[in-house]
Formats: sequence, C-alpha cells, structure tokens
Amino acid sequence: MATPRLSVLLSEWRVLSAGLESRPARSVSPESQQELAALIEEGTALSSEQVRLEGMLKTVIARREELIERGNHLREYLAAALRRELGASSPILLQFGVRPRGPRGPKRPGRRRAGGDAAGAETSEPAQAES
Repeated sequence: MATPRLSVLLSEWRVLSAGLESRPARSVSPESQQELAALIEEGTALSSEQVRLEGMLKTVIARREELIERGNHLREYLAAALRRELGASSPILLQFGVRPRGPRGPKRPGRRRAGGDAAGAETSEPAQAES
C-alpha cells in the first residue's frame, strides 16, 4: 500500500484536532492533543520548505544544464582550433584530451568518389588505333 502524501495526512490530522477541540473526549489526554498540534505545525513547515527547495532544485538543474551545454560547445570550439593548428591526426592532440582522427579504413569497391567514377573501376586509357 502506498504511503499517503503529507498534505493528505495533515488534512486528516487537522480535522481530528478540530474535532477534539470542539468536543473533548475523556480518553484523550491534553498532552496528546498538544503533540498532535505540534506535529501539524511541523508538518506544515516541512511542506512549505519542501516547496521552496523544489523550486531551488529546478533552478539549479536548469543552470547546470546550461553550464554543460556551454562547456561542451566551448570544448568543441577549442578542440577544432587545436585540430586546425596541429593537424586532425596529430598524436599531440592527446595531450589536450582530444582524440586524433584515426587512419582511414580500406576503400570499399563500388562506392562512388567525388570524381564520379566508382572506386576500383578500371581507368580509361587512350584507345590505340587499330591497324
């Protein structure tokens, strides 16, 4: 069974406390009534504090996400500047925590290159004149 929310419990406790004030019961001690009133007061204060802290948490989370975004953007900018200066495959990049570009894999036959011919296709040689 799920635990009831504090606000529901506080409402139930307030109804009980108000009922005991308007119609005192012989079997309920005044100390118990005072303790219930103190619990209601403390619960109300805790609820208010929780609402305030949840608002602060949302603010902190938003600031943290913004900081991460700015930091990642700046890191990419600086890494790109280092790649331009040192070369994209320079092992010196590792000193800055930037991974150099690795060697390219083997060419795959059948893929088109920028020149328009398929990779691996025969090159056209000047045709010899038939005699």
